[in-house]
Amino acid sequence: MDVKELVFDLSHAIFYRPLNILWRSICLFVKIISTLRYRENWHKLWGYLVLYVNSCFIDELEETKAKNKNLEQLLTVLDFVRLSENRVLLVTHELSRTGAPQALLQMARVLQKKFAVTPVVISPTDGPLRAAFEETGMHVIVYKTIFSLSYDINLKNFIYLFNIVIVNSMVSLNFIINHAMVCKHLYLWLHETEMSFNLHMRKFFKNYISQLRMLRFSVWCGSVYSHSLAEVFGKKGDLLLYCIDKHVLPEKAEHAEEMIFLIAGSIDARKGQHVFIKAVELLPAELRSKAKFYIIGSPGNANSKYAKNIFTTAGKFREIIMLPNMPLQELLSYYSKAHVLVSASFDDPMPIVVTYGLMFGMPCVVTDAVGHAAILKNGQDIDVVPVGDAAALSANMRSYIEHPEYLAKFGDSPCRAFDKYFSVQGFTANLRKLLGEEVFNQSAANQKCD
Repeated sequence: MDVKELVFDLSHAIFYRPLNILWRSICLFVKIISTLRYRENWHKLWGYLVLYVNSCFIDELEETKAKNKNLEQLLTVLDFVRLSENRVLLVTHELSRTGAPQALLQMARVLQKKFAVTPVVISPTDGPLRAAFEETGMHVIVYKTIFSLSYDINLKNFIYLFNIVIVNSMVSLNFIINHAMVCKHLYLWLHETEMSFNLHMRKFFKNYISQLRMLRFSVWCGSVYSHSLAEVFGKKGDLLLYCIDKHVLPEKAEHAEEMIFLIAGSIDARKGQHVFIKAVELLPAELRSKAKFYIIGSPGNANSKYAKNIFTTAGKFREIIMLPNMPLQELLSYYSKAHVLVSASFDDPMPIVVTYGLMFGMPCVVTDAVGHAAILKNGQDIDVVPVGDAAALSANMRSYIEHPEYLAKFGDSPCRAFDKYFSVQGFTANLRKLLGEEVFNQSAANQKCD
């Protein structure tokens, strides 16, 4: 333990706990004084004393149990980490099937297959993606307080064991603020834009931005739209697009007679499902009857007003079919049946649902707020419509319904775009370049790509 760690540990022991007990004692004293004023309330004094002792004991017990559980999780993988020559820790804010955790899963598989490194994954919450990490032999730790700004000496000592720490998403900024000093090589992989940061997180981190600018870590941008956010933290930001392994691609199903439009993603205003539904509504009834419109996704909060409005509005059209979140292979089976992929997002740096569409070689219609619009050619690789413009989106969908031959207008351009920007081979080369030779031993770094 160095001097800085010792000071933090002592300050927690010397100041925090005594002050906490002092505050409880003051509250108890006030209750006693107010009770003594009325003789009929004296019988409550014993109850107050019992509650005081119990609250101190229960809080201490719960804190100890949580710490012991966290420590137990670290100890389960400690031997594995110590025996590993190249140690990589992947930090994710969740283990859901959403875009950023999926991108990290693909990175983990590349590290394992191409670099002969089996990373350790740590997250504050459990989720369905955990099984996907573990099925290839990776260790997953669910450490509930990993993003807490309180001092945790056990976690710091554990992190110090790793050569590389890769932090996924701006949601994980607390980890960097608290643990950057003990990381040998620290990387933040951003999948968000400055607009998203300003909207959701700046108010929480406004007092830490100057600290983030001083800390030593590198930033990777999962989209060209993420570069301005990297600059907020005083970093240059190197472009690192995620990859998708084509081995997940199911066989293309036979298309139904009705044209199928598909939009996938969390039910959220940012994803623009309301614009998609409005575009469907603007279609003439006879054209609408010739198509099906799938909305696949679940709301983060089932009681949100936006989600309720989407379900209510979509229910007015028999052609609109709403489906909840589903396992990847089931989702891809719907892709294999669809004709056109739509993304109506208002702020989406590089949605994986669009990349799946490119992988299938289908026409993709996206707004100019979607990251793919910045790297692909409009009218050649994809169709781009103005963000929030339901009429423009409706006109585009109408052209496909009226002229089914347009489905072939891009030829193999979507597939070629996928191979150029999102292939495993390209990602492996970019990752090796960004990590550098000093990180891995020469034999692992020189492994041939499959």
